[in-house]
Amino acid sequence: MRKILALSIFWGLLFAIFGQSISNVHLVPSKSSYIAGNKVTIYWNYTGMSIPSTAKVKITLWRQGATQNTCKIAENVPITKGTNGHPWTIHSSCINPHTNASEDLTSGSLRIRVRWQGHAPAVYGESSFFEIQKILLKPGVFKAMAPRIDGVLDVPIGALRPGTKVYLKGSKFGKKKGQILIYGNFKGINSPVALVNVNWKNSKQIDGVVPQILNGQPNQTVQLKVKTSYNMLSNPWNVNFEGREEKVLPGSAVIANCSMDANINICNWFSDETGDFQRDVCLDDMAICAFHKNSWGTIGDDKGNDKFTINLKNGWVFKKMEILVWKKTSGDEVLSGPTPPFPVGQSSWTATIHWVASPNDYVWYKIKIIVEGPIGTSYK
Repeated sequence: MRKILALSIFWGLLFAIFGQSISNVHLVPSKSSYIAGNKVTIYWNYTGMSIPSTAKVKITLWRQGATQNTCKIAENVPITKGTNGHPWTIHSSCINPHTNASEDLTSGSLRIRVRWQGHAPAVYGESSFFEIQKILLKPGVFKAMAPRIDGVLDVPIGALRPGTKVYLKGSKFGKKKGQILIYGNFKGINSPVALVNVNWKNSKQIDGVVPQILNGQPNQTVQLKVKTSYNMLSNPWNVNFEGREEKVLPGSAVIANCSMDANINICNWFSDETGDFQRDVCLDDMAICAFHKNSWGTIGDDKGNDKFTINLKNGWVFKKMEILVWKKTSGDEVLSGPTPPFPVGQSSWTATIHWVASPNDYVWYKIKIIVEGPIGTSYK
């Protein structure tokens, strides 16, 4: 019995000299109740004769009476002998790693646990219990603190565009930098989107740049809101947004392969005629233009198929087609097409136009095409 007692005392003294301990886990500033959003520092002490340079700790949050940690605050945090610290912004909810569900931290008592990762036996320390609460404001107080947008000082070309700077005026924006948010119906991007290069001049004037990630997004009416550094949102301000632009497609962007069966043929800028006549027929650089004339005194009709191939790049698509000229000089001529139909929203199209011209008659057509694509990019 004496041997067992002596052995126990020996191992106790040995652990006291060579053992490891994490203790005095506490928050600074020290309170029994914290408000969500407060910034604190978690401190703890490590004691022991030695500690490996690879030692790390995991910091977790535990609810009183729970057998599993409520959420992870940090892991792989280096530790040294003596006092250690880690910053933490207190939040009002978290995802419990064991249940994968969001838990409200503003009900019940909580404590911090700091544990040496991978150490056996377990070495950890715990703080005393504390509470987290949200800011509860009366409606009148909330309204008095809420920021307000009174107007947009300058929107180039009358709409928001990627890369443009937006200036807002209003009140209660605060002295510390917050966010300017764009709420819209964006494809593949979660709304809202924050402006970049934000400049918080003062509590009444701020500005920011529309990010390039919105280039190519649909043109629409969006809402601007200001989110202050204390997480309060302003009233919405409606403004037009343009992520895409329109252009008239010139004939030079079209590959024309036209029939030359008539006596006079003009197809886009290719012709078997020269001089002013050619320029007058296909003036304005339309995307699709052709003129076919059958001479006087000939026998039989002239006929053929004109083909026009267009391939757009960089996200550009067909928006609108407008037939400006579609002319037959008599009832004997034929002019049909284009086939297949104009492919709105597509990037490629090979259009065929069929024509027939009887002697001393002609057919003539001019088609204008509008394309749409991301601002500042080329359709070629």
